[in-house]
Amino acid sequence: MSITISDPEQQTEPPSPDLRFLSRDMLDSLVEPEREERAQAEKLMGQLLEGEYAAVGPSTAPLTVVVFSDFQCPYCKKMRALLAAEPLIAPAGRVRLVFRHMPMALHEWAQKAAEAAACAQLQNGDAFWRLHDALFENQEGITGYNVGQKVDDLASQVGTLNILDFRDCLRRQTSLGMVLRDQQLGTLAGVKGTPTLFINGESMAGLPDAAELHRRLVEALGEAPVQGALKK
Repeated sequence: MSITISDPEQQTEPPSPDLRFLSRDMLDSLVEPEREERAQAEKLMGQLLEGEYAAVGPSTAPLTVVVFSDFQCPYCKKMRALLAAEPLIAPAGRVRLVFRHMPMALHEWAQKAAEAAACAQLQNGDAFWRLHDALFENQEGITGYNVGQKVDDLASQVGTLNILDFRDCLRRQTSLGMVLRDQQLGTLAGVKGTPTLFINGESMAGLPDAAELHRRLVEALGEAPVQGALKK
């Protein structure tokens, strides 16, 4: 009869009863996935802040939120109202808001509106946000047939916009590349609909109410780097 003697160095101890801790080194099975998720979120947030974009809020804000939006989307209009009313998002607030263009193919005039807003963006941030607000406020009156005239009328009322340069930008489609870049960025980030928010690299699709949005921002601020990373 033969007796097999096992090598004690090759034996493994069983995991803890709840399967959370692995081996005699008591490695927490939740730590590595959480660390990896945080790293992936930070990497994604870095990608979302590459290149040019329109933003409101200080560049040193401890938290940056990225919104992918469509000017023809009614839910984006509601999101715009929520973001405008959020006290943490302000010129001197603790949250910086970054806008990314994401006109959806099913919307007949969203692409032209995005290019127009991007032309304003090329001039200055104030002109962009004024036209941004005007497009959403007049959303119901814009159609695929009158979008050109409506955009021109609204842009003419933006005092910080050089209307001749704006019209030339639209004619030459100078801003088209900016819009396409944002769309590609959104696709790579997994954006499937608008509006989509990214808070600390984690997406929030759909439309929360004001209380839920504020709660998520406060929660994220508690996790954000103190020194104000994720800035441009």
